Parts: sequence; C-alpha cells; structure tokens
Amino acid sequence: PYEAFVSIETEEDLYDLLASRQIGEETFDTLLALLTRGVELATAGRDELYSLPNLTYADVDAILAYRTEQGFIRDPADLVAAGALTEEKLLAIGRWVEEAKRIADGR
Repeated sequence: PYEAFVSIETEEDLYDLLASRQIGEETFDTLLALLTRGVELATAGRDELYSLPNLTYADVDAILAYRTEQGFIRDPADLVAAGALTEEKLLAIGRWVEEAKRIADGR
C-alpha cells in the first residue's frame, strides 16, 4: 500500500525517503509509528501484518498459515525456510519486526 519499496536500516533512512519524496507525509507517519513500536509476528493480526512495508496479502496469509500450522514463530528466518517469505522480503521487514528490534537493541 506504500508508494515505494521501503527498506531501511535506521530512522534516518525513513526521513531520507520523506525528504526525497519517495514517500508522502501520511506514509511517513504510519511507518514511523510502526518503527517505534515494532510488530510482533507471533501475535499480530492480518491488518497489522499488512501494514508492514513490502508485504502483499498473499505474504501475510502465508505468515498466518505458517503461524497456525506451527503454533508460533520461533525465529522470523523460519518463514524463509518454510517458503512463507522470500529472504528479500524478510530483510525488508526486519527493522519493523519486534523480534528483530529486540535483537538489534540488545533486549
């Protein structure tokens, strides 16, 4: 649902996307809020997962099907191993995913 493929390492990268007009103000606000709180793959609903940049409904449904089948998501990389997501998509959402944020922040 976003104007461009969004792959960032830092919050500064998000500001750069706004400054270069690759994303609009509304998208920036949405993504900044997501970045601040993160998304928990283990509990997020369909709409919240779909709010992650670069995912289609098919991707979201594959995540939900994997979670239902396995009962949990131990490691986001398991989604790639199971074929639910490509490695490129997992890397693109990594900064937004709560598990990845905890690891990156040392929590």
